[in-house]
Amino acid sequence: VSVTARAGGISFADLGRIEQPSGPVTLSAAAGAITNTNVDKVAYNVYAPNSLSMTAASGVDLRTAVASLSATVSAGDLVIDEGDPLVLTGVTARDIRIRSRGNLTQTAPIIGRSLDVGAGSLGGVLLDNPANDVNTLTVSNVGRQVRFADADDLTIGSPGIVGRNVYVTTGSSLEVDAPIQIDGTELVLTAQGGNVALDANLVAPGATVTVNAGQGTIAQAAGTTIDSRAFIWFATAQPTLLGSNTFTAVGINLTSPGNVRIPASGSQPGTLEVAGASTVDGTIEIDADAVVVSNLVRAGGASNSATITARTGN
Repeated sequence: VSVTARAGGISFADLGRIEQPSGPVTLSAAAGAITNTNVDKVAYNVYAPNSLSMTAASGVDLRTAVASLSATVSAGDLVIDEGDPLVLTGVTARDIRIRSRGNLTQTAPIIGRSLDVGAGSLGGVLLDNPANDVNTLTVSNVGRQVRFADADDLTIGSPGIVGRNVYVTTGSSLEVDAPIQIDGTELVLTAQGGNVALDANLVAPGATVTVNAGQGTIAQAAGTTIDSRAFIWFATAQPTLLGSNTFTAVGINLTSPGNVRIPASGSQPGTLEVAGASTVDGTIEIDADAVVVSNLVRAGGASNSATITARTGN
């Protein structure tokens, strides 16, 4: 099935819908939008177990039941409410909002200003194509895995990310402006070529939070909290972490020459678990009432040392 509007848009009204059980569906509105006004009358606008391909100028807003989706909106937003698992085979629009009922995956990049996605807690949001390029990301996927990759800078926008285990990777810097909340065991934030700014809470009770800014720095804003069992960091300089944080295990990994000390000064009260520590070329000093070393501690470079002091215990 192929529908083309040459001078305007395509609108689904009353009982209007497309059903194509055995082949692809193509919709084109190069000078208009593709929309629906029958949300209370039909369950979906397009049913196509094969694929749906769309081109529009000023926007797309549809309810679908398709296997795969490709869409290009040249000057507007894309809103898709999908009734099944969905494979994205290439999406370009201004602001993008996609909800599926099952795994949301991709075979080609997503390009846009903002991306708001979720899989209805029925599957994972697995959008880890490194060529994705959006400015802002939000994800709602309670109890299910979230994976996202972006080619350059990325901001986690309001209301943030909710998922089970969450993995976000950027090609440049990562700014967390809204909370990330998990109910699993692992939250991993990686900025491959820049800095990580923690300007909102990381909520991962009982889990391990890893922040990897191996080519840059990590900054935690005042008034924020890292709520986790363990916090592991990789950075070119030792970050200043706040006393409001709840983690009792820390992994320290300095990726440029220099020394590290935990805590930055004085001695940490209670028992400190060291979940690994490393330097490229520098010493490591750990000082607490009691210390548990649960992973490798390695001071790199010639004649450098690792010193662990337990003041009142083992």
